[in-house]
Amino acid sequence: MKNIREKITLKSIFYYLQGNIRYKLFYSKLNFLIPKHIREQIQLRINSMDVCCYKQGQCKMCGCQTTMLQMADKTCDKPCYPRMLNKEEWSYLKKTNSFFDNISNKVWSILEDYNVFSEIVVEKPIEKITDVNSRVKRPRKRRRDELDK
Repeated sequence: MKNIREKITLKSIFYYLQGNIRYKLFYSKLNFLIPKHIREQIQLRINSMDVCCYKQGQCKMCGCQTTMLQMADKTCDKPCYPRMLNKEEWSYLKKTNSFFDNISNKVWSILEDYNVFSEIVVEKPIEKITDVNSRVKRPRKRRRDELDK
Protein backbone atom coordinates (compact mmCIF):
# COMPACT_ATOMS: atom_id res chain seq x y z
CA MET A 1 0.00 0.00 0.00
CA LYS A 2 1.29 3.44 -0.90
CA ASN A 3 2.14 6.14 1.56
CA ILE A 4 -0.98 8.16 2.46
CA ARG A 5 0.72 11.47 1.63
CA GLU A 6 1.43 10.28 -1.92
CA LYS A 7 -2.29 9.68 -2.50
CA ILE A 8 -3.58 13.06 -1.29
CA THR A 9 -4.53 15.08 -4.35
CA LEU A 10 -7.25 17.60 -5.09
CA LYS A 11 -9.16 14.87 -6.88
CA SER A 12 -8.96 12.50 -3.90
CA ILE A 13 -10.13 15.31 -1.59
CA PHE A 14 -13.06 15.97 -3.93
CA TYR A 15 -14.01 12.26 -3.96
CA TYR A 16 -13.73 12.14 -0.15
CA LEU A 17 -16.09 15.11 0.25
CA GLN A 18 -18.44 13.84 -2.44
CA GLY A 19 -18.65 10.37 -0.85
CA ASN A 20 -19.26 11.77 2.64
CA ILE A 21 -21.96 14.20 1.50
CA ARG A 22 -23.75 11.52 -0.54
CA TYR A 23 -23.43 9.10 2.39
CA LYS A 24 -25.20 11.54 4.74
CA LEU A 25 -27.91 12.23 2.14
CA PHE A 26 -28.36 8.58 1.10
CA TYR A 27 -29.19 7.42 4.63
CA SER A 28 -31.39 10.41 5.47
CA LYS A 29 -34.87 11.62 4.61
CA LEU A 30 -33.22 13.92 2.07
CA ASN A 31 -32.04 11.07 -0.18
CA PHE A 32 -34.29 12.43 -2.95
CA LEU A 33 -31.65 15.15 -3.43
CA ILE A 34 -29.39 12.52 -5.00
CA PRO A 35 -30.50 11.93 -8.63
CA LYS A 36 -32.24 8.58 -9.17
CA HIS A 37 -29.57 7.22 -11.55
CA ILE A 38 -26.89 7.91 -8.91
CA ARG A 39 -28.94 6.30 -6.10
CA GLU A 40 -29.45 3.18 -8.23
CA GLN A 41 -25.72 2.92 -8.93
CA ILE A 42 -24.84 3.45 -5.27
CA GLN A 43 -27.07 0.55 -4.25
CA LEU A 44 -25.59 -1.64 -6.99
CA ARG A 45 -22.05 -0.67 -5.95
CA ILE A 46 -22.74 -1.56 -2.31
CA ASN A 47 -24.06 -4.95 -3.47
CA SER A 48 -20.99 -5.44 -5.71
CA MET A 49 -18.25 -4.56 -3.26
CA ASP A 50 -15.79 -7.14 -1.98
CA VAL A 51 -17.05 -8.86 1.19
CA CYS A 52 -13.64 -8.45 2.82
CA CYS A 53 -13.75 -4.67 2.24
CA TYR A 54 -17.29 -4.52 3.63
CA LYS A 55 -16.36 -6.39 6.82
CA GLN A 56 -13.19 -4.33 7.37
CA GLY A 57 -15.02 -1.06 6.75
CA GLN A 58 -12.41 0.10 4.26
CA CYS A 59 -11.15 -0.77 0.80
CA LYS A 60 -8.24 -3.20 0.93
CA MET A 61 -6.74 -1.57 -2.20
CA CYS A 62 -6.89 2.15 -1.40
CA GLY A 63 -7.89 2.32 2.28
CA CYS A 64 -10.97 4.50 1.70
CA GLN A 65 -13.87 4.00 4.09
CA THR A 66 -16.77 1.95 2.84
CA THR A 67 -19.64 2.64 2.04
CA MET A 68 -18.65 6.25 1.45
CA LEU A 69 -16.25 5.03 -1.22
CA GLN A 70 -19.13 3.52 -3.21
CA MET A 71 -20.89 6.89 -3.24
CA ALA A 72 -18.09 8.86 -4.89
CA ASP A 73 -17.75 9.03 -8.67
CA LYS A 74 -14.41 7.21 -8.76
CA THR A 75 -14.04 3.60 -9.79
CA CYS A 76 -12.99 0.78 -7.53
CA ASP A 77 -9.28 -0.09 -7.79
CA LYS A 78 -9.92 -3.84 -7.53
CA PRO A 79 -12.27 -3.39 -9.78
CA CYS A 80 -15.62 -4.27 -8.21
CA TYR A 81 -17.58 -1.70 -10.20
CA PRO A 82 -17.08 0.98 -12.88
CA ARG A 83 -16.90 4.73 -12.48
CA MET A 84 -20.18 6.49 -11.71
CA LEU A 85 -22.08 6.73 -14.99
CA ASN A 86 -24.02 9.78 -16.11
CA LYS A 87 -27.77 9.54 -16.72
CA GLU A 88 -27.43 8.72 -20.44
CA GLU A 89 -24.74 6.07 -19.88
CA TRP A 90 -26.73 4.51 -17.03
CA SER A 91 -29.91 4.19 -19.12
CA TYR A 92 -27.81 2.68 -21.94
CA LEU A 93 -26.37 0.08 -19.55
CA LYS A 94 -29.82 -0.79 -18.23
CA LYS A 95 -31.23 -1.19 -21.78
CA THR A 96 -28.40 -3.18 -23.33
CA ASN A 97 -26.93 -4.75 -20.17
CA SER A 98 -23.42 -3.91 -21.35
CA PHE A 99 -21.33 -0.77 -21.27
CA PHE A 100 -17.75 -0.05 -22.31
CA ASP A 101 -16.01 2.19 -19.82
CA ASN A 102 -13.39 4.09 -21.80
CA ILE A 103 -11.56 5.14 -18.62
CA SER A 104 -10.91 1.63 -17.28
CA ASN A 105 -11.10 -0.02 -20.74
CA LYS A 106 -13.47 -2.64 -19.36
CA VAL A 107 -16.89 -3.85 -20.43
CA TRP A 108 -19.45 -3.97 -17.61
CA SER A 109 -22.86 -5.57 -17.23
CA ILE A 110 -25.39 -6.10 -14.43
CA LEU A 111 -26.08 -9.58 -13.12
CA GLU A 112 -29.79 -9.16 -12.49
CA ASP A 113 -30.18 -12.35 -10.43
CA TYR A 114 -27.71 -10.99 -7.87
CA ASN A 115 -28.16 -7.25 -8.51
CA VAL A 116 -24.40 -6.68 -8.83
CA PHE A 117 -21.98 -5.29 -11.42
CA SER A 118 -20.01 -7.79 -13.44
CA GLU A 119 -16.96 -7.21 -15.59
CA ILE A 120 -17.21 -8.89 -18.97
CA VAL A 121 -13.91 -10.46 -19.93
CA VAL A 122 -13.03 -9.85 -23.56
CA GLU A 123 -10.56 -12.34 -24.99
CA LYS A 124 -9.51 -10.25 -27.98
CA PRO A 125 -8.19 -6.74 -27.42
CA ILE A 126 -10.75 -4.05 -28.07
CA GLU A 127 -9.54 -1.96 -30.96
CA LYS A 128 -12.17 0.71 -31.19
CA ILE A 129 -15.42 1.02 -29.35
CA THR A 130 -17.35 4.22 -29.27
CA ASP A 131 -19.31 4.77 -26.11
CA VAL A 132 -22.72 6.36 -25.82
CA ASN A 133 -21.24 9.83 -25.31
CA SER A 134 -19.06 9.94 -28.38
CA ARG A 135 -20.72 11.63 -31.26
CA VAL A 136 -19.41 10.60 -34.65
CA LYS A 137 -19.51 13.38 -37.17
CA ARG A 138 -21.08 11.91 -40.25
CA PRO A 139 -20.79 13.46 -43.71
CA ARG A 140 -23.91 15.30 -44.70
CA LYS A 141 -26.08 13.88 -47.42
CA ARG A 142 -25.57 15.59 -50.73
CA ARG A 143 -28.47 16.71 -52.81
CA ARG A 144 -28.81 15.51 -56.37
CA ASP A 145 -27.98 18.90 -57.83
CA GLU A 146 -24.67 18.91 -55.89
CA LEU A 147 -23.81 15.44 -57.20
CA ASP A 148 -24.39 16.50 -60.83
CA LYS A 149 -21.73 19.21 -60.61
